[in-house]
Amino acid sequence: MKAELDVKLAKAFVKAMENTNDMALIFFEKEGLRTKLMDSNGYRLMDIRIPAENMISYEFLEENAVEFGVIVNHIKDMTKGMTVKDKHTLLIEYDLEEPTWLWLESCGVKRKLRLLKSSMMKRHKTPTIEALWSARLPYKSIKAFMTSIGKTDVFSLMLDDKAVKFHAQTDDGVMEAELNEIDLHFDKKEGDNQEILLGKENFANTLSTSGAKTSIFIKGGNEHTPLECEWVFEKLNIKSWIATRTKN
Repeated sequence: MKAELDVKLAKAFVKAMENTNDMALIFFEKEGLRTKLMDSNGYRLMDIRIPAENMISYEFLEENAVEFGVIVNHIKDMTKGMTVKDKHTLLIEYDLEEPTWLWLESCGVKRKLRLLKSSMMKRHKTPTIEALWSARLPYKSIKAFMTSIGKTDVFSLMLDDKAVKFHAQTDDGVMEAELNEIDLHFDKKEGDNQEILLGKENFANTLSTSGAKTSIFIKGGNEHTPLECEWVFEKLNIKSWIATRTKN
């Protein structure tokens, strides 16, 4: 089985994984490649998928999904020299007759990589949430707010039926950003507004595999419900769940 990724897709795939965990359990499936990772603290879960049609080529003839475990940096090593100008690609090849090895090729370099024992790696269940609100937010605005609050650990998402407001108490005062034209849907059955408390580092790292034009679809429940985010970047489909913080 083989998968060939263009340079932008390959680098995005590696970045999304490395910003979550240093190990990944990757699946070859009929629909394409996928992995699901949780950070070491258990605060955020990432579901990362590359549809077969988004790759340069994809070959998978098995009846069932095939899994293998890798150290993410070993794949990253093969993408460091890849450039858009030279139209580099990353080839991933796995043979069931050699189940402990993975072949990688890019920039004219081939690497035979010893795999981790996949049976010892954790499987993570996808959370189910009862959504009370949803909004489609521009990553450019989110990143601007995250940058402005510096080393502040925690911030709030404040919602009503008209807008989503980012709010943080910093050493120098209060920082806020209000987003209005965001396709907001708000269910008032738990009140006229909601305040969701989030860890800045968790939120920023989760969305870091994004670009200035990326649109993030976010939905959540009350202050105890994980935040669910979904977006597409460089043909990579990403879905994440982020644990909320408890108010003191």
